[in-house]
Amino acid sequence: FQWKRQQLLTHALSEVKAKIERKYPVILTLGPARFAGFKTVEIAGLSLVPKAAPTDTLLTAKRLQASLSVRSLFAGRPVFSGLEIITARLTARKTATTDNFGFLVKKKASTVPRDTTKGTNYGLLLNQVLETGFDNVPGEADFKDFYVSYVSSRHTALLRLPELKIQDGDISGRLTANVDSVVNELGISGHIEPGDYALTARVFGVGGSVQLPYVPRR
Repeated sequence: FQWKRQQLLTHALSEVKAKIERKYPVILTLGPARFAGFKTVEIAGLSLVPKAAPTDTLLTAKRLQASLSVRSLFAGRPVFSGLEIITARLTARKTATTDNFGFLVKKKASTVPRDTTKGTNYGLLLNQVLETGFDNVPGEADFKDFYVSYVSSRHTALLRLPELKIQDGDISGRLTANVDSVVNELGISGHIEPGDYALTARVFGVGGSVQLPYVPRR
């Protein structure tokens, strides 16, 4: 039984890797996986690298844990839940001509010519970002020691999240946001229903007011 479930786990993760690499132009690398309990799976490391920029890693994680229905594994349709990601780094970069994250929100080419006289459709862009987020958010998750950075020629942002939880759709966490040298200590609370594309969220200052970059001078 132990040998068989390990064999099925290895196969299931190879299917996950293939599915993601079919959906996005990326290379997903997963570290060795093992059962750390009857239903707990532990993966020793992860990296996600865009194929267009093989030296520019987008996402890394030191360790992942998840609950796995053993019955679903033997049925050939593995169901993962309760995702825990430890020491993750999401590094987004943008230059005047390239970036390492645009494929996440890029739609298939349209046969209808775009009207360049109307400028950028920010409503459409926001919809694409939201769809990507809702389609990939887990139902249950616990992020520990999570850093998100964004660097471009005009802006720099660094988000440090000691912990961010999603439990039964309820979101809670704290973060330090450093956006173009404006630093905020923030709390997060809310609720998400990915299947309904519904999100209610509250971001509030911890121990003080919240400063928004650009607003005072504009």
